[in-house]
Amino acid sequence: MGLVEYVNRLRINLACQMLMNETGMSVTDICFAAGFNNLSNFNRQFLRQKGMNPSRFRALLEDLRPAA
Repeated sequence: MGLVEYVNRLRINLACQMLMNETGMSVTDICFAAGFNNLSNFNRQFLRQKGMNPSRFRALLEDLRPAA
């Protein structure tokens, strides 16, 4: 694994944690907070690693959370 791939993997994992825990943050805010400078690159990298885009990831999490 190359350095860029490793760093992107770390950034996507951070973004996943933020998507799970920071429900008030937009996907765009999470993109920049995770260290990406470009939303389309963030979406492309997320899709490559997780098999879905960040919005879909967040929506699936919402579906799995128990109703309060």
